[in-house]
Amino acid sequence: DSEAGGRARASDGRAAERERERGSKRLTVGGREVCTLEEAAALGGLRELAYEQHGCRFLQEALEHAPAKALGQLLEPLLPELPRLMVDPFANYLVQKMVHYASAEHQLLMVQAIAPSLPEIALNVHGTRAVQRLLECVRGEKAESLVAAALAPRVHELMRDLHANHVVQRCVATLTSGRNAFVFEAVSRALVEVGTHRHGCCVLQRCLDNAAGATRTNLVDSVIEHTRALIADQFGNYIVQYILQLHEAKLTRRVVHAIAGSVAELACEKFSSNVIEKCLTSGDQIACSLVIAELLEPAALGRLLHDPYGNYVVQRMLQVATEAEQKLMLERVAAHGPSLRNTLYGKRFQAKLLKQFPGHRTGD
Repeated sequence: DSEAGGRARASDGRAAERERERGSKRLTVGGREVCTLEEAAALGGLRELAYEQHGCRFLQEALEHAPAKALGQLLEPLLPELPRLMVDPFANYLVQKMVHYASAEHQLLMVQAIAPSLPEIALNVHGTRAVQRLLECVRGEKAESLVAAALAPRVHELMRDLHANHVVQRCVATLTSGRNAFVFEAVSRALVEVGTHRHGCCVLQRCLDNAAGATRTNLVDSVIEHTRALIADQFGNYIVQYILQLHEAKLTRRVVHAIAGSVAELACEKFSSNVIEKCLTSGDQIACSLVIAELLEPAALGRLLHDPYGNYVVQRMLQVATEAEQKLMLERVAAHGPSLRNTLYGKRFQAKLLKQFPGHRTGD
């Protein structure tokens, strides 16, 4: 009996919980309960519902069920409110749905309503998602041109913002017929500043992904021209690595020529050492040999073997060197045998060396 009573109480508890849940999801406009989109519209309550969690979900479901009909009811009352809706934690999802289902004509009306506020919306944690969705869905030359014109004056600020940089990246990928040119121009004017910024470097990589023809050529040329400024930076080094990862021999050699005379020094720095390794694994033997020649200079090699970053570069060099280069390397490493056994990084390299060349002995 006690077990049956326990089950009954649990059942009553679940029923009460469901009733509370239904009550919490009950939609009201001006204190009056509404069950349909038409009822909410008749009471002038669409704006009120858009800002409520359950109300916003209700409006989204109405859009999914009958897009054209629901959009016709939502657009007029919500159009002036769009800039505020797009930065709201709940309502921004409704705007994303509206953009998705809107015709090109309706999208243009929406863009016209938000254009003056577009940069501020893009900077907002919620607004950025709504603007990105807009860029994915928007159709038509006029609408795209309005978006570009609204963002262009503040693009340099937007590129460096935690949230808005994603909007700029989406502009690069989605705006057509050269309407994303304002981003390429802004990046080119301040390439080092953009490329060495936490968020700007991501925008620059998207530009390299999407640029074509003369625009791409000029952008790549500018990156290679500024290799020395980028390579030692915690973010800029990824831009140089990007060029190397294209595996275009001509570009790889130009990067190597840009750092000629400083290879060993750069191999001992935290961020640039990654780029030197990428040069070694680029697949271009000419570029690889140019880098190895500098790394094998006796004075340079001694420093590299004991450096926390340089020793990894030497290990990589050991893997990719030609037979002749390996032979020269082994000869020159032998002179550092005693010192290798006295340092952490030296021991690490020595272990790697013996694994690859079991019969080799370093000098005593």
